[in-house]
Amino acid sequence: VHHLLNLGAEVNQRDPKGLTALHRAAHLAHLDGYLEIYELLLSRGADPAILSEDFDPYLDPGCKPALLMAVPELRPQLQALDKKYASVPKAREPHPFIGDWWTLYDYGLDTVKTWAKDYVHPFPEERKRKGSQV
Repeated sequence: VHHLLNLGAEVNQRDPKGLTALHRAAHLAHLDGYLEIYELLLSRGADPAILSEDFDPYLDPGCKPALLMAVPELRPQLQALDKKYASVPKAREPHPFIGDWWTLYDYGLDTVKTWAKDYVHPFPEERKRKGSQV
């Protein structure tokens, strides 16, 4: 994780379920090494306030912050770490297409990294589809 972050990985990048690395580290914090990964991510600007998508609406509904992904016994430790690193500037949440290889191929990592999280890019194929529907 340390090397990935040093090489430019986005600390707040979300997967299709809306989970960040911090969510995953919290979920696995009961296993060796993951509490340390949680702390490392916080020290590098991971935002514990980012909510997941509602990926399990039947068994465990609702969007969740990383803290609620952890087993209840470890939540006080994670809260203490959240408080310890509260003053660390939070990294921005990257555009969802930061992990899409086709977009990266077409536009390049440096360009996609400049896109705001909610930016809607005018992809040529989207413009073509809209033009053919008129």
